[in-house]
Amino acid sequence: MKQETISRVKRQLKRAPFPALLGFKLRSIAPGRVVLRMPNRTEFRQYRGVTHGGALAALIDTAATFATNTLIGELEDSVTIELKVNYLAAGTGRHLEAEARVLHHGRTTSVSTVEVVRADGMRYRHQSRVPQEVLMAYVTREMIAEAEARYGRPATYAMSYPATPREMDLVRDSQKNGRKHDITLAILGAPGVIVIAKPWYPRGLYRIPSGGLVPGEPLEVGAAREAMEETGVEMKLLQYHLRIDVEFVGESYTIPWTSHVFSARHVSGEVEAQDTEEIREARWCPWEELYAHRAIMLKSSVSGLKYRAALQDLLIEQLEDLGWLLREGESLSTVESCLPT
Repeated sequence: MKQETISRVKRQLKRAPFPALLGFKLRSIAPGRVVLRMPNRTEFRQYRGVTHGGALAALIDTAATFATNTLIGELEDSVTIELKVNYLAAGTGRHLEAEARVLHHGRTTSVSTVEVVRADGMRYRHQSRVPQEVLMAYVTREMIAEAEARYGRPATYAMSYPATPREMDLVRDSQKNGRKHDITLAILGAPGVIVIAKPWYPRGLYRIPSGGLVPGEPLEVGAAREAMEETGVEMKLLQYHLRIDVEFVGESYTIPWTSHVFSARHVSGEVEAQDTEEIREARWCPWEELYAHRAIMLKSSVSGLKYRAALQDLLIEQLEDLGWLLREGESLSTVESCLPT
């Protein structure tokens, strides 16, 4: 088993707030097999003094999930779609261990069996067959490789930002079907770059647009759809500039996120947001005006906005290095003659 898979599963378990609350620890890991230990705390016991079935079910469910996760890709995930438990003995002792083994692993579903072991070594089966649904990745390795072949290899960065409970909820709300990425689009033209404002942004704050792919959607198709929804224009992708892995660190858990940052050329259409529930306004913005928006983002208490300011800085630096942006004093302008056709 690759060390990167072991490290990934360990990170997933560490980031999961509910298993952390229950004190689950990874004891061993192999392809299609995981052993988790749970301390048998007094709070986990029912009125007769033995472990509550709900705590055991949580242990079984979690072990089965991570056994499945040893067999899937870094950009995929799994969720339980059914859980059947037969309680054949009482849970007692200092701790309990669940050994999960994958019995069947297909393209979209996986089935595991889990056996629970007491601290005294007694093994008693809970005969738990746990089907898992493997969630389709939004951005696969193949898609990234294809994007790099077509639009160039991006510079890569890693960042981390502390986040309030409210901010963590906002990120969670954006993670439909486990989404943990965005495609950021710097759409260039003679007037500058297109920017958007979300409904909750303070007046005067704009940033470069971004959005997510639908599972199974090709990157170019999703980028074109997001550009139309957020800005109302047709565009052509030019270059893959940045891939940023960022962690939003909450009080009890961490959310990983990846931004794929592309430049694009405006092809046609007036700038006007189509998805008015998500976007309050879209407009052209002179490049130097971005510095005023950057200042607002940095003064904000919102970690996501501070992150967007850092992303914008890195992008401008890249565009200047390429000669696509010309700096004259404090003025920045697009050099259209230098843009790829």
